[in-house]
Amino acid sequence: FTTLIVNIRHFLMSFSVVPYFPDRTLPWSMGLAQGLTDETFVLNTRVIRDIEDEESRRRVMLGVNLGAFGTWVVFTILGGLIGNWLPVEFSGFQFALLALFIILTASSLSKQNYLTYGLAALLAVVFKLIIPGKFYLIISVALAAGIGAWWRRRKASGLEDQKNI
Repeated sequence: FTTLIVNIRHFLMSFSVVPYFPDRTLPWSMGLAQGLTDETFVLNTRVIRDIEDEESRRRVMLGVNLGAFGTWVVFTILGGLIGNWLPVEFSGFQFALLALFIILTASSLSKQNYLTYGLAALLAVVFKLIIPGKFYLIISVALAAGIGAWWRRRKASGLEDQKNI
């Protein structure tokens, strides 16, 4: 159950990428989804939103995904081959993963979503005080994302209404 909850983010990341590919086919969707990781998601969404045509967005996303996968494979092999000979202390890697998520989150901040991130942080603090365990994180992020999406849609429809007047 914990694995399902932790990995549900891939479902959400996939949904947020879908609008960039309105003419997608199932094989392309499956291929692009295979390479959707936290890192490639952040990089892809920063890059493909500035690309006009869908074919170019597909090529860029495929390149980012294949580049990330290829790098992972090469350095996993190198680590397996030479890792035993390196005098490396692995005690700080738990912080490295947390730092990676902080960097990925900070790099995705923009004027359009900083209030949503702030709301998620505020809700997380409040829910931490009243909800046991770590489920408060999922609730705070889902609620803030829902409110943020509602607010953006409301704001966009308000702008559209003003244009029609």
